[in-house]
Amino acid sequence: MLILENIFVEDPKIIAVVDIDMFFAAVVIRDDPKLINKPLIIGNPNARISRRGVVLTCSYEAREYGVRSGMPMVEALKKCPVALIRRSNYEANKKSSKNIMEYLKSLNIPVRVASIDEAYLDLTDMCETMEAAFTFAKEIQRWIFDNEKLTVSIGIGPTKIIAKMASDYNKPNAVTAVKLSGLEAFFYNLKLSKIPGIGKVMFSKLQSNGFTKCGQLFNMDLKQMRLNVGSIADFLYDVFNANTSTDLTTRGSRKSISHETTFHGVPLDIPTYLSKLDYVFNRTYDELNKKELIVKTVSIKVRFNDFKTITRSKTLLNHSNDRLKLYEAMILLIEPYLEHKLGIRLLGVKFSNIISIEKEQTTLHDFFN
Repeated sequence: MLILENIFVEDPKIIAVVDIDMFFAAVVIRDDPKLINKPLIIGNPNARISRRGVVLTCSYEAREYGVRSGMPMVEALKKCPVALIRRSNYEANKKSSKNIMEYLKSLNIPVRVASIDEAYLDLTDMCETMEAAFTFAKEIQRWIFDNEKLTVSIGIGPTKIIAKMASDYNKPNAVTAVKLSGLEAFFYNLKLSKIPGIGKVMFSKLQSNGFTKCGQLFNMDLKQMRLNVGSIADFLYDVFNANTSTDLTTRGSRKSISHETTFHGVPLDIPTYLSKLDYVFNRTYDELNKKELIVKTVSIKVRFNDFKTITRSKTLLNHSNDRLKLYEAMILLIEPYLEHKLGIRLLGVKFSNIISIEKEQTTLHDFFN
């Protein structure tokens, strides 16, 4: 039973995050038990011949070889030559997600579905203590495994950010609860990059000032923290002191950044399309970083040579400027359309639901809104 605490303190809010472990890969493994404990990559099954595509996700066994989401399949197969490759089963994914989310909503507590594989729960009125919340979370785990044969990791804390970080703390198939009295123990050895909203650019700035671990800043007062890390101090101070949002309601986007590229003629091969897409993504991402923004929704636009146009979007769990996370979301959206027989004449990438990292510090409380 993992409950991080020093002394018993009743927490004013009890928020939980239910995160389905390696969801897309887990569904494929569940439906084909021969894949259990095998290094599995979800992506283009013909990658060994075509040398095309990217890793959508992978099993924990494949991750031990260094395979990561968003990695080109050629590189992934060099790292893990014995990997098995399967396509994601979109219909099975949707069915399992729907069943799990409907079950969570049936619990008669506030629920916010954040994505196909994650949801936030407000357990405050149902569970008087963290111990009760921990027990309830184990019941949720059991129901999901008994009915869907999938494991979930559940994080519990006094805010959404802490609950999310707790859900990642001891994956897979774990429940981690963090009390107010256990915040220092929880944060002390964590890298600052583990905090939602601290992407590569911000982490690099913190690192250049000599700060890589949460414990280096945790006990500073706000004035001292501002002197050391600048305006991001207000956000970090609130995270460490559980002053960030607990609200499960949603809010709309504020602005967007988008770029497109047009080309036409005979259908091109997938590597060429991916090269063009990389160019558009990099322009969009560079603008995001230049303006010190973080994004929650990634969209793609595809116009085929018959002028039919489609758009697809994915909303992330939390605002981010993590290049790999944003790139992975884009690839997941675009991959089903790269082999269109008529070819593609336009590719576009858009980031929306954007907020500023430093110029609008007050909105950092709402990373998980």
